[in-house]
Amino acid sequence: MNRQRGEFDLSSGTTFTLAAWISGHGQSALSSLGRLIRRPVATCVTVLAIAVALSLPFALYIILDNAQRAMGGFDRNAQLTAFLQHDLSEAQTASVASTLRHWDAVKHVRVVTRAEALVEYQQMTGFNDVRAIFEGQNPLSDLIVITPREGAPDRAALVALRDRLSAQTEVEAVELDLVWVDRLAAILETLRRIIQVLFAMLGLGILLIVGNTIRLGIESQREEVGIIRLFGATDAFIRRPFLYTGLWYGLAAGGLACALVAVATRLAVGPAERLVALYSSDFELIGLQPWTVIVAIAAGGLLGLGGAWIAVARELTEESLPR
Repeated sequence: MNRQRGEFDLSSGTTFTLAAWISGHGQSALSSLGRLIRRPVATCVTVLAIAVALSLPFALYIILDNAQRAMGGFDRNAQLTAFLQHDLSEAQTASVASTLRHWDAVKHVRVVTRAEALVEYQQMTGFNDVRAIFEGQNPLSDLIVITPREGAPDRAALVALRDRLSAQTEVEAVELDLVWVDRLAAILETLRRIIQVLFAMLGLGILLIVGNTIRLGIESQREEVGIIRLFGATDAFIRRPFLYTGLWYGLAAGGLACALVAVATRLAVGPAERLVALYSSDFELIGLQPWTVIVAIAAGGLLGLGGAWIAVARELTEESLPR
């Protein structure tokens, strides 16, 4: 169909511009990658330095993740001890235990009679004259050991269950040791803060490593940059290959960091299994997950790109590059 006067077709121009943009980025990415491959020793040293710095926070993250899983297992093994009134009969104790078994927050109930408690006390202390002191009477009362359900292992749920048990008229006292739970939670929170601070510090270090490497690359190509500027090259065109160089550094370092963490995790599996066997636990050491690998590689790429951007922007801002 013929176009009327004043009408323009921009589709071909837009297509050409997009194709030129893609082609330009592709050439910059490939040329920067080829430049790195032609300098294998320098490239490997830089990538290894970045990878070591990047692997430390992710290794600590694995430690924290496994510690949280292990703590969850300890929480599930948390128990409450309910001391019943001393004058309760065996039938009343059995009735209380039956009632507790129907509570949603209770997984298991174990009744320890006063006779069993006395025997256990004598075995633990070696003191066999308790009845003689109390004129042949057993001073201990029946008690019930309650194991919470796995769905309610946190501190708030344990406290709520303790308060509910204490409200029962047949219960004289409830014992729940939350000190070790609070200590583990404090340790995990401390580890979490350490990981955050360490990642920030090492991230800054990675930016400096990549930035200094890119700056040295700019110095070595100063004459080349001056020549292409004589032909009208823009700052964006000059910046592009250096940005891709930083990106390649970061992506390679992220992948290598994941490999280092995987090797370290593999080396720790044997000792961890022996430790778990000593505690008769079913805990299993977990390494990097697929999404964690993606995050590590992406973080490396972003840090490499950021370091390169800072280095090139500084050179362009200070007009140290030939114009």
